[in-house]
Amino acid sequence: MNLVPKIANIKNTERDGRLGSISFDFDGDLKAGQVFKIGTFGKGETTAWVIDAEDKTVTVSFLDNNPVTHKIMLLPTDECITVRGPFGNGFSLLDERNILLISQDDGILSQKKLINDLLQNGNQVSLLHFTSFPKDIFMSSSLKKAVSDDSPINGEIIDMTKKGPQDLDTFIKSCIKASYTSGINAVALSGNENFQQSVSRVLEKTMIKDKSIQILFNRNFVSGMGWSNKDLYGTTNIWKEGPVFTLDQVRRFPGVFI
Repeated sequence: MNLVPKIANIKNTERDGRLGSISFDFDGDLKAGQVFKIGTFGKGETTAWVIDAEDKTVTVSFLDNNPVTHKIMLLPTDECITVRGPFGNGFSLLDERNILLISQDDGILSQKKLINDLLQNGNQVSLLHFTSFPKDIFMSSSLKKAVSDDSPINGEIIDMTKKGPQDLDTFIKSCIKASYTSGINAVALSGNENFQQSVSRVLEKTMIKDKSIQILFNRNFVSGMGWSNKDLYGTTNIWKEGPVFTLDQVRRFPGVFI
């Protein structure tokens, strides 16, 4: 990974609702779910997830929700941006035949290339996406397309606003049906701390408790010395390769930065 910013020229810019994406030249190997720090001079940096990489051109995606992304989306083709990365050690469950992805809200963004890679690899993919914003037109449209009858993904979108007074564990347990866990070889989980803890407690009481369960650390990237967000996942940094795991409830599960 590269800590020193490099200059890259924008080859293409696209917008889909609140989601922006840009393409630029990158000569190197990329793995599913890795991220770059992209920025503009004087505005700072933002995190962008790799969603495609082909012929030395990488396409990254990000939520257009801050001054940095607003500026980037206004830049014309061939304009310069700063690029650092890629960060993350990729995804190591490609050898597992049947994979269940469990994600929460914008945790799904880091999994777009991962899902494509899994499908191209011949893996069977199931997706349970828990959304707190069922009326978000952009997210709802994208997710419904991903789990439609025409999609190769077996999945379901779960409306968390219908949880009501029941505790999170009870609600999640009612949503993870046996049909989703039957025959599963591995689980990839992304979301905030409470969500991860709750899903992990539920999974520990199912038939897949001893399968490979990886926590996808996709929301704790900050500028500076690498990864740091004590509210979500504890602390690590780019000098220490591999997963760092601090949540007691899920300590025994292998984690992976993607």
